[in-house]
Amino acid sequence: CVAVAGDSLAVVDGYVYCNGVKERNVPNKQYIYKVTDRKSGRDSEQMIRDSELASINTERYNMQKVGSDATVALIPHLVDGATASWSLDNFGPLWVPKRGATIPLNDETMALYGRCINVYEHRSVKRIEDENAAVRYLIDGKPATEYTFLMDYYFMMGDNRHESLDSRFWGFVPEDHIVGKAKYIWFSRDEATGDIRWDRIFTKIE
Repeated sequence: CVAVAGDSLAVVDGYVYCNGVKERNVPNKQYIYKVTDRKSGRDSEQMIRDSELASINTERYNMQKVGSDATVALIPHLVDGATASWSLDNFGPLWVPKRGATIPLNDETMALYGRCINVYEHRSVKRIEDENAAVRYLIDGKPATEYTFLMDYYFMMGDNRHESLDSRFWGFVPEDHIVGKAKYIWFSRDEATGDIRWDRIFTKIE
């Protein structure tokens, strides 16, 4: 979970910013790179972790992230407008819906949040365009110019940033889809040494 209800999220050059603050270093985060041997000219696509980058000889190999092109079906699935240029590595800014918060209803907000309103909050949504191309919305059959969210939502991203089908593709996770509670530490590794911290495994989260 990289952003919770009420947060503003952006991905810039592959790094997540939440409310303007850059994410902490995640050593196991990985991306697909196009690796070109400067000497032979041969290239290949490789999955490389952030922690492995420092050991690569950049004088011999040219490295280029593969996920920078806006060629995948990211939310909100628009073919024009500002969001059309969003990509795996450059995404947002995007506000995460919060219970009690109100948004105006228009084509842009409906493209971003319409699924939350219709699918998760079970409201009937209808878009009406008159002969003058003026657009209005009906919520549960009644004219509406704004909408107030009934639930909190969350934004999820996988550590495998170029191969994860996460919230960038299928959108926000509503609070009623979160089942269970974290109670025990299943696995723990020392961030500095990489050693397994056996004394923490299967202990209670406090």
